[in-house]
Amino acid sequence: MGINTLDKKIITLTAPTGVGKTLTGLNAALKLRDRLRMERGYTPKIIYSLPFINIIEQNYNVIRSILKEIIQNFNENESSYLIKHHHLADLRYKVANEKIPLDESLLLIESWESEIIVTTFVQFLHSVIAFKNNFLKKFHNIAGSIIILDEVQNIPMEYWNVVRNILKNLSSLFNCYIILMTATKPLIFDESDNPLELIDNAKNYFKREDINRTIIKRVDFLKQRELEEIIEIFCRNYANSKSYLIVLNTIDTSIQFYQKLKEKLCLKTWVEFEKDILENGEYEVFIKNILNAKIDTLIFYLSTNITPKQRFLRIEALKRFIQNNKKPILISTQVVEAGIDLDFDEVWRDLGPLDAIIQVAGRCNREKRQNCAHVKIFNSGKTSIYGKILPYLTKEIINKDVEEKNFFDLINNYFKKSIEKKDTIGKLEIWEGILNWEFKSKVSKFNLFEEKSIQADIFVEIDKKAKDVWIQYHNRISNEKNYIKRKKLYAEIKKNLKNYVISILVNPNIVLPQQIGSIYYISRDNLNAFYSLETGFKKDIFLAF
Repeated sequence: MGINTLDKKIITLTAPTGVGKTLTGLNAALKLRDRLRMERGYTPKIIYSLPFINIIEQNYNVIRSILKEIIQNFNENESSYLIKHHHLADLRYKVANEKIPLDESLLLIESWESEIIVTTFVQFLHSVIAFKNNFLKKFHNIAGSIIILDEVQNIPMEYWNVVRNILKNLSSLFNCYIILMTATKPLIFDESDNPLELIDNAKNYFKREDINRTIIKRVDFLKQRELEEIIEIFCRNYANSKSYLIVLNTIDTSIQFYQKLKEKLCLKTWVEFEKDILENGEYEVFIKNILNAKIDTLIFYLSTNITPKQRFLRIEALKRFIQNNKKPILISTQVVEAGIDLDFDEVWRDLGPLDAIIQVAGRCNREKRQNCAHVKIFNSGKTSIYGKILPYLTKEIINKDVEEKNFFDLINNYFKKSIEKKDTIGKLEIWEGILNWEFKSKVSKFNLFEEKSIQADIFVEIDKKAKDVWIQYHNRISNEKNYIKRKKLYAEIKKNLKNYVISILVNPNIVLPQQIGSIYYISRDNLNAFYSLETGFKKDIFLAF
């Protein structure tokens, strides 16, 4: 395994989940960087790009811990070596123990003035397929860089051709090296592109018995069933000696499943303890008390319907529970699928795209504590969020039980059939716009993760700190008429503010709380009317009026 030539600039790293792709990819990029410095006379930046913010924090911390070990003055000049950039990131630029003014820090971070940048697909792809000034600030630092795209299968399939063309031109015209990392190897590049695979005989690596950790099993031959029936089937199979992850396709069905399963199994809930943590703020003390208590099973809920702060608390608590051999049950949406380092004994997943199923299988038996753990696929009928083609293909391809050692062939077959049936050509209008400089009429249509409905941002005052943040926002920012001052003040508290903001898809049946400026606001006094600490925003509130 390794990069034997500097002439190949399209590189892939294909390996099963949970085998250390992050460290392997970073190591390859650092070695490539050293070779370019010694043989070509320049030192490229490394841009590490990921699909979701929740996994950026995890990977950023891994990279940061490595750099602290190998760079002597890292702590004094941290931002010169490493920054993270996304809409929730800390905007303080740390160098030579100086306090850099916020407006300067913002410019340095937004223009990626660092040796290694950890960022999102949105920040990276909207910078190379865009024309807005705030994204283009960093373009000069993308040229000549080493670009790692991790969990690349999360790029929507309809954009594969556009992304392929952009990456090929970045490598040929801007001297960039591209490293694509994935467990499912989407067909963004084909054999004609002649990419260099970092793992020798990657297909054989998947077939190794020591990483044959899971088997996909169909629940009742994927016959569509009501949620109550699926819960009954789960309860008949439930064993309190196992930890479980159950992934539903929609927020509404995940909440229903959580509420009904909790009652059916008479389980204690995590939120009973979380309320004390939010009230008193002593996270470590409460976690230790819970771990020391004789509680082996708790049920957790996770989705974007709850605040980012609560999602963080729950993921961290789950990690600690599993590390201490407790047996939690997590009911979740797709928010848990990619990159989050959790390891359950058994996974149940609603029918969806095959690559999503294989991603969630990566949250099962990662450490191979069992011989071959089960990933059970059921069909609740709620597949429309993925369109008609992909769930149908999954159902067609998974026509029998499939062990992990056969995932490589399975996913290749799936992607080939998907490309035949799904429109990946339509978005090429964006590429034509780039070639013809039609930025406003065509390129502006590029939106990596498209929203199909209007969204409302809601600030939820779940604890005392949230109240302080809201007072800051309301008194200092929303009333500030000077745009430059308002932007600067907002940048100071943005990270804390966003920890309490959820985005809700609006429809005529949903009652929204009070709107103040551009954001809706749920105060602590009004919390129970609009928000459940257990499952988040109450979309059925209109029934109470």
